[in-house]
Amino acid sequence: MLGLRLRAVGVRVPFRRAQSTLSELTDKSKHIYNGQDQSSLLDKQAPNRETTWAPNQRPVKEAMQGPRFDGKDLSTQPRPQAAIELIAQQPIQYVHDTKAVCDGNFGGRRGGVQGHPKIYIDVDKPGAHGCQYCGIRYAHESQRESLES
Repeated sequence: MLGLRLRAVGVRVPFRRAQSTLSELTDKSKHIYNGQDQSSLLDKQAPNRETTWAPNQRPVKEAMQGPRFDGKDLSTQPRPQAAIELIAQQPIQYVHDTKAVCDGNFGGRRGGVQGHPKIYIDVDKPGAHGCQYCGIRYAHESQRESLES
């Protein structure tokens, strides 16, 4: 190449002024659509969950702000159930061996190659032990009475 240097062409805004403008926009961001405040739709993290479930997760009121959500009807946006609550309803899987094997395929009941990488879960220690991928809990058969009581 002949050593061409490209130069950014655009409106130059001082950095401090750009920062203040951005903070003003986010601070004043309300969830209003057709003159109605929709903040009550964002009171819960999910329809079946009040708060966040991970330390690095932002509350939904903070996440759904800014120009991306301005002027959107939030009642039409998808609000799926929180999977953490649905997985907690699944019964504990009891195994006879000291290690449980989980591949996310639920013992072949789904069929096909779905799920996650196969992992081995040590169930020697008392209590139910969850899979790090799908959250299904496993325990040794000898602990059934203590866990179900």
